[in-house]
Amino acid sequence: MSKWSEQSLKRIANANVLQSAIPIYLYTCNGKLFYAHGDVNNHVFKSPFFIVESVDEKNHSAILHILLPYPLFVLENDRIHSLQKFLRTGKFIKVDLHCFCGFSDIPIPVYDGIIVADLIKDTICIPYTMRKKDTPIILWMTNEKNVMNSATISLDITTKSEGELMLNIFTKEGGVISKASAGESKSITVSNIIQIELETTMESVTGTLEIQLNRKQERKITFV
Repeated sequence: MSKWSEQSLKRIANANVLQSAIPIYLYTCNGKLFYAHGDVNNHVFKSPFFIVESVDEKNHSAILHILLPYPLFVLENDRIHSLQKFLRTGKFIKVDLHCFCGFSDIPIPVYDGIIVADLIKDTICIPYTMRKKDTPIILWMTNEKNVMNSATISLDITTKSEGELMLNIFTKEGGVISKASAGESKSITVSNIIQIELETTMESVTGTLEIQLNRKQERKITFV
């Protein structure tokens, strides 16, 4: 690597201390991308992306922090494409700058960790029996602090009796009421559900409540 390139790397290392990290990739003397190997959470990985931590011009060496792209992908013929963000791994490598012919920086942000939301789908089938004098029955509720869900709720009444069955749905935004009479089947789609209750004006009623629930569960991805 030329003296100018070493000095440029050193400037990047100094800038990383004062501002947002600047990712780079390095080219070996045969014009190929340089990859470093490591492991995070017992998973072995290789990556061509780094943050320059420091440069020793006297010994022509540098300390690099290995980065992982997110989402993970495989490079095709060393062509870099579709990058969105980088995650720090907490893994470092010392390299001899004589082994490289150049480098390039990448205008993509680097994070210590990111929050992702997984979509979880559940089907819940609840048979019920209740009477007019019963207090509202809680058929489903969540204790999640950050409610992020949507559901299609299907109510089926098998009893033939005068009166109505009320489906009381409580959400973060308020309440929704759906009513059904004997022999009816009704469906309703609602978001951010906290609790589902049933009450009735029928003397006695039986049936089934089916919930097609889609909920998001957040998790943090971090390697440092």
